[in-house]
Amino acid sequence: MIPVELRLSRQTDIYRFGPVKATAPLRFYGLTAWAGRRCVGMGGVAKTLDDGRHWGFVLRAPDYHDALGRGLHRKALRFLAGLKRNRVAALYATVSEDVPRAAEWMARLGFQPTDEIAPDGKQVHVKRLF
Repeated sequence: MIPVELRLSRQTDIYRFGPVKATAPLRFYGLTAWAGRRCVGMGGVAKTLDDGRHWGFVLRAPDYHDALGRGLHRKALRFLAGLKRNRVAALYATVSEDVPRAAEWMARLGFQPTDEIAPDGKQVHVKRLF
């Protein structure tokens, strides 16, 4: 397995990870994991430019799931604290049914389900930061 290098995300990295269907103009902030020239993971926040909401995301290639999972909860908590310091009031996310224990992890981070349904049909969760 090629070693992973983390870099600040560029706006085009999300499209290099795989097919992404953005329903609104977005601005991405976060880290991208690279194994050589291959994008194997991303994590961060996407700010929708139409309504200004911040959407959290974590993407990992299946073959790099374990390599990118070490310490992920601590990194997520630090990231959430940074968002709070930068006056982000709430972080929104949906849960992928394809990722085992994703819903459990979201609850552990403090996300709560809402009545809102995302354009992809998934329930929206929110983490209030203040």
